[in-house]
Amino acid sequence: MSLAGQVYVEHRTMPGWEGSLPFYAFKCPAHGTVVDYPHGYDQRLDCPKCHRERDFLRILTG
Repeated sequence: MSLAGQVYVEHRTMPGWEGSLPFYAFKCPAHGTVVDYPHGYDQRLDCPKCHRERDFLRILTG
């Protein structure tokens, strides 16, 4: 993980999905090692824990 910054874990199919996507393990500065799939055209890996925290703060602040 130190060279590429990410490591392939497996292909997963989530509820409501038609197909599967590759999931990768990577380091989040705030949460340590997390697993997620590439998002958007730039195929970025977002920390799912950071994402949930941002959503929660949006709900609290309106």
